[in-house]
Amino acid sequence: LLFYDQANAPDGAAAQMSAIRQAVFHGGVKVAGPSLDLSAQELSIELLKPVNGVQNVDQITAKQKVVAKAHQADGQSLAIRSDQLALRPPRMHDGLTQPGQLLAQGNVTADGQQMEVKTEYLEITLSAPQVAAKPRHPKIKVPRLSPVAGAEDRSEAARDLSASMPGRSDEAKGPAGQIWNRLIARQGARIELIHGGDLVIVTAEQVIVDQVSGQIEVIGADAQSAKIVRGDTTLIGRHIFLDGQNYEQMRINGSGTGVVARENKVRAGSVLAMSWAQGMELNHSSGKGRIFGEVVVENRS
Repeated sequence: LLFYDQANAPDGAAAQMSAIRQAVFHGGVKVAGPSLDLSAQELSIELLKPVNGVQNVDQITAKQKVVAKAHQADGQSLAIRSDQLALRPPRMHDGLTQPGQLLAQGNVTADGQQMEVKTEYLEITLSAPQVAAKPRHPKIKVPRLSPVAGAEDRSEAARDLSASMPGRSDEAKGPAGQIWNRLIARQGARIELIHGGDLVIVTAEQVIVDQVSGQIEVIGADAQSAKIVRGDTTLIGRHIFLDGQNYEQMRINGSGTGVVARENKVRAGSVLAMSWAQGMELNHSSGKGRIFGEVVVENRS
């Protein structure tokens, strides 16, 4: 799809092509960027209208067998597989820089540093890109297509894009060691986290992981649909907050249930089963907490 500037064409002259507004690539498409590698069976690039001779990317959409990997020079990485993925580069709005975003849909899996995500919809807000003296522009490579009736033979091509993909720019970089600032998983989200050898499993309708505030918010569709499991502790409720730094502090707003089994706190072979109506707070390491409203605690063998 091309954008023509008929109004600026000389009198009597044919319309001049002033800019490409969209480019679509099919078949084994690969993108190599300074901080993002991407492969898919179909890729479309939407471009903004030129401003002062510069044309930036508005959105890149990949479909079918999408594999993306965001990475940094220090080795930090985040790999995403999905049916579809959209990339929205950082942009200026009202004098402020809006961070870039990755939006993945359909059979989404994401693997990062000590984290694995499985969900149907994933939204990631990227950290501010790092500064680089010599920005590298990503290139798209499309394999040779076999000739078909009525079509030209298109050989392997490479097209330079603007440097508006997530990566190097003149903006200050985000928090050290972070590729992304905020992650939102929706529709049957399951996140596995590892800290100090402990596995923490979070399942809910929606999970929000905010690395800036250091908090994980777990939201269920009903009172019994959000769950956190860490070792011998299981907490179930509708709205759960978890310390995103070391996963020690846990809080549930509203009613919920919990199970705790610890040999050093309870006699061997027994567990504490709890329920409440208003809320609870728990420190996983110390085993100390507070429970509010119609509290029931049972010691089960």
